[in-house]
Amino acid sequence: LAGNSMGGAIALLLSLRAANTTDIQGLVLLAPMISLPVNSWQSWGLRQLRLMSPKMGLFRPSSNATDYTIRDRTRRKEAEDDKFSYKGRLRVASALTCLALSKRVMQEMDQVSCPVLC
Repeated sequence: LAGNSMGGAIALLLSLRAANTTDIQGLVLLAPMISLPVNSWQSWGLRQLRLMSPKMGLFRPSSNATDYTIRDRTRRKEAEDDKFSYKGRLRVASALTCLALSKRVMQEMDQVSCPVLC
């Protein structure tokens, strides 16, 4: 199973859910989102913003993010033109979901039993 960024965190969680089966025999992770440097005040502030405006956009994604993750120009163009890829600002509720996911992954990381390549 392969995953990039948030997909890497999701792949890790899937491997934990499939721990008693042979469905997932290994993971290939590219910059997995397993730890986010957010302190308790920032987390508290995000929770307060979610109560007031959960769909408020926080910041735009880096315009050159695909330059760092996809070297092949054709594949990079495909990723940039993907109609299912969200292009807007990260919303408050989504940021909190990312924080919860990374916290959960960190708590359960020692239970990953399949080979992992990062």
